[in-house]
Amino acid sequence: MAGAQGSDSLVIIRQVFEELGGREALFRQQKAEVGVLSDQGEIAATEIMLHCVPVFLGKGIEQVTVNDLIQAAGVSRRTFYKYYPSKMAVLETVYRSGVDLMMGQLQRMSADAATLRELVERSVGLFFDCHRYIGPLLKLLEEEAMRSESPLAVYRQQGYDAMVELFHNKMLDLGLEAPDRMVFYTLIWAMEAASLNLLKDTRHTRSDVNRVREVVIRIVMNSLKPASH
Repeated sequence: MAGAQGSDSLVIIRQVFEELGGREALFRQQKAEVGVLSDQGEIAATEIMLHCVPVFLGKGIEQVTVNDLIQAAGVSRRTFYKYYPSKMAVLETVYRSGVDLMMGQLQRMSADAATLRELVERSVGLFFDCHRYIGPLLKLLEEEAMRSESPLAVYRQQGYDAMVELFHNKMLDLGLEAPDRMVFYTLIWAMEAASLNLLKDTRHTRSDVNRVREVVIRIVMNSLKPASH
């Protein structure tokens, strides 16, 4: 049963990863850090990462060993260490790729949005769509990234900084008066807290998630409305 659940998780994660343009984002990240990998190397690094995600979900970060990840990826120890020096390096890649994917989508949404409401609705919708499809992974990554001593913490902050700048600049582009940046940070933190509370309580249904999404949209719009006049 556990193997079947892991296989199902991998299918869903791979689907979401590809729909968000995951390989392209990961390749950009790898090339920026270690130079240009061969196509075969890029594929190998990505496949290892994708196969490791269900292991983290199934056992938890603390309990996972490198041997677990090597076995799940179906590669030799030498191949694994060629791309990832530790289990946390895999998790960092997962998280950083996720941030990169989200920002890529948000940038495209910002470019296409004709109004602030359109951008807010689509952005919040994107977040809760990911919540719906890969909720357990979001919970694991968010909780780890919120620990100040975690290597993921710096990427969480960088992602939020980028989101704040995107919304701030979009409001200026639309001829609106942008509020203090702390308003944006507070809204992002509120959405993160709402997500974690939904994920921790398994009683919540898809309808509950949709209602929270609508509430978040109203809160964001009401918070930005005074600056829109």
